[in-house]
Formats: sequence, structure tokens, C-alpha cells
Amino acid sequence: MSPVPATDGRDGPGSRAQNLETLVDVEGVSKEFRVRGADGRSTQFRAVDNVSFTVERHGSLGIVGESGSGKTTLARILVGLEQPTSGTLAVGGATLDSRTPSRKARKLLGRSVQMVYQDPYSSLDPLQTIGAGLDEILRLRSDADPKRRKERAGELLEQVGMGASHLTSRPSQMSGGQLQRVAIARALACTPRLLVLDEAVSALDVSVQGQALNLLSDLRETLDVAYVFVSHDLAVVQQVSDHIIVMHHGQIVERGRTDHVLNQPKDEYTKTLLAAVPTAGWKPRTSSN
Repeated sequence: MSPVPATDGRDGPGSRAQNLETLVDVEGVSKEFRVRGADGRSTQFRAVDNVSFTVERHGSLGIVGESGSGKTTLARILVGLEQPTSGTLAVGGATLDSRTPSRKARKLLGRSVQMVYQDPYSSLDPLQTIGAGLDEILRLRSDADPKRRKERAGELLEQVGMGASHLTSRPSQMSGGQLQRVAIARALACTPRLLVLDEAVSALDVSVQGQALNLLSDLRETLDVAYVFVSHDLAVVQQVSDHIIVMHHGQIVERGRTDHVLNQPKDEYTKTLLAAVPTAGWKPRTSSN
């Protein structure tokens, strides 16, 4: 399979984000890792291979593919956890390439982009109350006094369908669904323009997963935030993304409006992913455009 051309992913008229400003611009990004084999020899492995796409302000892009497709490496590049080997990306005013980013670029990126991980336990201190964790972020990101920070922490929990009563709770006292809501609230505390969600609902059971997806859809309607939603699950990505890119062996093999790609897949790999959706009777929704 060969990669599709490096276009911006918009698929004809009717795109919700067509006339909005570009928030994320990824151009020809590749990422190589040096891997040592059993024989002691090291080889170069290209996890991401010449990837280009854009995300518009307030848009939502789904990145799908199996384990090893490069999607998580790409997500880590977007939030600055990995440097690209080649290519450039501009995110929220920060421009990054293969060089070590400047302090200014790192600061801009930290203000603009936040990540929500699959396992909320990995981002929460089990010894810290939810309120203390939120206060820590707010203290670093604002000049607000303690009273205002506590009010803001309560507001953040309300935004994700919880309440100020949970400020004194610890992670061990909460369900998986509640913890993921807290993880989203922590990310929103930085008032990012982009949330990168890496398999953010895959650890939840189906009913809780649906609640989390509805929450994310509601937040995008009320906040000035865009999403990059990374997942292996096409049924999940369909619910939260306007556009989609399909990755295989580090390359983009298909892209376009989510409804269009899922209903009229052109690449054999996309067809294979669709056939593997486990939900009984699931069918991609048809476009209303």
C-alpha cells in the first residue's frame, strides 16, 4: 500500500471546518527510532513516515490504525513528547521540527496542547486529592488566589459532569469513568486549544464509554477546543470526529470526512479495520450533507 497524497483531509463542500483557521499544520513529519536486535545490531525503524495533515480550529480529527501503525507516536509528537526526525508541525503558534525546541516554543505548546491518556491512573497521584491536583495545575498556569483556584477547580469538575463535592476525593475512591472525567478536567485546566486523546475511552466499559463520548461532544460545542482522537476503534472515532486519517505502517493510507471514509472506504486496510469492528450490527452512519 502506498500513502495517500499529502492533502489537508477536507473532503469537498459541506465541511464544518472549511472556513475556519488552521490550528494544527503537520507537514512531511517522520519519526525514526534506533532498535537493537537480538544479535546486538541496531537498525533504524520508521514509526511515522512522511505524514501531513491539518486540524482546523474547533475541528476534530480521528487517527485510526492497529497497534504499531504509528498513531500513538504521532500523538506524542503533537504534544512535544517526541521530536520528529524530519518535517515540521505548527501547533497553536509553536513551530517544531527536528531541532530541540526553544523554551518559547515549549511554553507555547504547553499552553496550547494537552493530552488525555488511556489510563487515567497514569496521570493522577494516588496520594493527592482531586482538588489538590487541579489546584497544582491552576497555580502554575494562573495568578489566581487560592479562593479563586478552588472555585475554578469546582467549575472544571462541573464541566465534566461531576461536582465540587469530588474535590476532596482521592483516585482510589472513584470509578474508572469518574477518573477519566477528572483527567479531562485536568487537561482543560490549562485552557488548551487542542486536546489529544490517545485511546481515551478504550479502558471503559461500553455504557461508560458512551457517556464519555457524549461529554467530549458537548465540550467541543461549548468550548474553543479542537480534538485529535487516536483510536483503533472506528465505531468510537465516528462519534467524535469530523475527519479521519487511517494509518498503516507509519503512513496515511486513507483520509477524508469520517462518514465518507467509513461508508466508502477505498483502501483495503480501511476495509479490514471496518470488518473487524466487534459491535454486533454496527454500521457507519451516513452523511447528512
